[in-house]
Amino acid sequence: MTMIPGYVCALLLLIVSILWATGWKAAFAPRVSTSWTIAVLGIIAILLMFPLWITPIARLAEIKIHAAVCVLLLCGSGSFWRRPAHGQRLYILSCAIMLAIVWGSARSLYSHESMFYFVHPDWDAPLLSGILCGAFTSDIRHQFSIVVWGAAVSEAVQWFLMERGTSPLYLIGEWAWWDGVAVALCAAVLFTAVSRAARTGIVKLGAVWLRQLRGGKS
Repeated sequence: MTMIPGYVCALLLLIVSILWATGWKAAFAPRVSTSWTIAVLGIIAILLMFPLWITPIARLAEIKIHAAVCVLLLCGSGSFWRRPAHGQRLYILSCAIMLAIVWGSARSLYSHESMFYFVHPDWDAPLLSGILCGAFTSDIRHQFSIVVWGAAVSEAVQWFLMERGTSPLYLIGEWAWWDGVAVALCAAVLFTAVSRAARTGIVKLGAVWLRQLRGGKS
């Protein structure tokens, strides 16, 4: 099934906006500023209206990045540098590199053969990357940094794995790329929410079990 590029991103953004407005923000983004998020999304939306493509490395003319992605990466870098301690920075950087390798390798594999997929040839890589990101850290700000940088660097990984002379144009910031980022970030947040719910359920079941062993006494 082929969808219009950008449709998944728009749909997930609509769902998140509804959850955000109806009071679910505390459940999946408790320490994220609403005003900051709206401002960043507004800037990105304006930039996406124009074909502002940049070639970051002159020797790699096949890889181009959109100005809107540069804003996203700057935001990810800000969260990366301001929040964690030095040891955490190194850990988050390592996670982003690992995510980029997994993401780019999976996409390179599917570009050669897309028969054996689990959900969708375009969604398996971001879904797997999002689950891995959720396993790496439960802080949504760190997840954001890991996903956006991992998604961007994965294009370079995929370019590196392609046969020379057959590399297509890699556009970091095309609509399909935004779909992948949205799927990966939502998968990471959902994995964290499910993990927390499972841990809470196990703790409650353990407490009930202990009360039963004590004869129902508190």
